[in-house]
Amino acid sequence: MRQPAGICMLMLLATHPLFAAEKQTQEPDLLKDATIKIYKTIDEDVNLKLYIFNPAGHKVTDKSPAIVFFFGGGWNSGTPTQFAPQAKYMASRGMVAICAEYRTKKPLHSNA
Repeated sequence: MRQPAGICMLMLLATHPLFAAEKQTQEPDLLKDATIKIYKTIDEDVNLKLYIFNPAGHKVTDKSPAIVFFFGGGWNSGTPTQFAPQAKYMASRGMVAICAEYRTKKPLHSNA
C-alpha cells in the first residue's frame, strides 16, 4: 500500500523495553493519553520525548506493528501534537503509534 506524501512513517516491531512503562503526563490534551519516554537530554534542560499510543490491552511482550510520526516544520517550528489524532486512530486499529519530538528553533527548543 502506498503512503501519502509528506508523512514520514517507520514500521517496526514494538517489543523493545522502551515501550513498556505506563506513565500518564501533564502534556497538551492531544497527548494526555500517551505514554512518554525521554529518548535524549540535551544541555541538561531539554528533554526530547516519544509520545507512545498503545492499543488497548497491549503488553510489552506483544509483537505489534508500529508507526512513527515526525511532525512537519523543517526544524523551525511544530509540535508532536500535529499527528496525535492519527496516532490515536492507529492505536485504535491495533498498532503502536509514536509521535516523536525533535529539536526546533522555536517555540519548543530555543537553544537548537
